[in-house]
This record gives sequence, C-alpha cells and structure tokens, in this order.
Amino acid sequence: MPNDSASRFRFIAHALAGDGPFRPTVTLDGMGRATTAGSSYLVRYPRESDDKFARRNEIAFYASPLAQACSRFVGYLSTKSPEREFPHDLYVPMAHDIDGKGNSIDVFMQQFAINAKARGSMLLLVDMPETMADSLGEQISSRVAPYWSAITPESITDYVLGDDGKFESVDFSGNWERPSDEARIPCTWRFDSNGWAAYDRENKPLDAGIHGLGECPVLIFTENGDFPNFGTFAAIADLAKRLFNLDSELDE
Repeated sequence: MPNDSASRFRFIAHALAGDGPFRPTVTLDGMGRATTAGSSYLVRYPRESDDKFARRNEIAFYASPLAQACSRFVGYLSTKSPEREFPHDLYVPMAHDIDGKGNSIDVFMQQFAINAKARGSMLLLVDMPETMADSLGEQISSRVAPYWSAITPESITDYVLGDDGKFESVDFSGNWERPSDEARIPCTWRFDSNGWAAYDRENKPLDAGIHGLGECPVLIFTENGDFPNFGTFAAIADLAKRLFNLDSELDE
C-alpha cells in the first residue's frame, strides 16, 4: 500500500533538523533586496506583498525545540553505556563499526533513538556485504558481516505488512552506486522475504540479488502499534511551527 503518512513524517523530519520550509530560501534582486520566498512554514498575512513576505522569511529563525526535547530524552538513556558480551569474535568489529561508516553501535543507536523518538517510527535495514569470505579469520579481519542502515519512514513509498506486523515487502527512496564510476543514481529500493532490487525513476531495473534470509531484512520500530505510528513527541513539531510564526510576528 502507498505510504499516506509520508508527508506527516517529512514535516516532523523538517522540524527535527530545522531544514526545508523551516529554513526558507529567499531570492534577492539586483540590489540585494529580498523579493520572493520559496517553500516556508511561515503563514502569510492577508494582503502581504511578495517582497514583504520575502523579507520576513529572510530574517526568520528556528531553534528546533523538537531536537532539543529528543536530544535531552536520549541523553538520559545514554548516560551510562550499556555493557555487552560478545559470544563470537565477529561481533567485536561489528560493534566498533556497525554501519560501515566508522560509527560504533552506541553512536548509531543514539542517533537512531533521536529520530525514532521524534517520529514515533523508525526502520532498520540489516544488510550483508556482496563479497563473502573464504574463512572465519578472513571474515573477521575484513569485517564481512551485516551492516545496519537507518531508514526514515518518510522515505517509504510502498509496503505490505504481514499479520505479524512485519514487512512482507517494502519500497523506499535512496541512491544506487553505479559500479563503473561509483556515480550515485536516485532509485527505489525494494526488499522482500527473498531478495532485493533497485529501480530508477522510470522503474527500470538497475540491480537485484537474493539475500536468502527467509524474511524481509527491514525491521520496524514503533512506539506503539503497527507501522506507521506517530509518537508522543510528534506534536512538538506542530508547536514548533506555531513558535516559528510567533517569533516572526514578534520580530515584525
């Protein structure tokens, strides 16, 4: 089914990051004066001219109360680092670099928790490298083990949920790296219980493969109930938009 909640999740994401319409782009004329404003969460006054609305967007500021609340919440959770036991030697390099970008599992989970608390939903892709090792020693030294990737719910374009609340299949927007020159091509990723595939914007296949896990490797976190779910902090995004406008009115 299509992700009808994507626009709401996208709004919350903007409120968390302080980007998009919370940081409007203003066009300047030849004299350096603001003339037009792009997408903005500022509510335009009745009969407000283009240049006046643009000037108001030019000086607008946003302090992201949602980011402050989520960071404070997650800060309490991460006050004491968790103690982990590694029953397998391969788990050690995984814990030190869980996402293939050098981030430890603690750093990854802190950022994941901030995004999850803001939205009330967050997704995790558990993916294996394409190249496999010939021995356990090579697997450990080369870190041939699963990688974690955080997927935001607003990037989901289509999905099918099973009776157990897990994904049977899921499509989400992302980028595919062309092997010949490593160019990043916008694409749609599709994962199901058998394998994965990447399609370009015209729905032409770019790449595909079999993961052999027997279930969809995209895991769901929600604060309550099935995906999609909006958490208790999501309402702060609406308050943030109102504060954004009130600050602009005070400046005016």
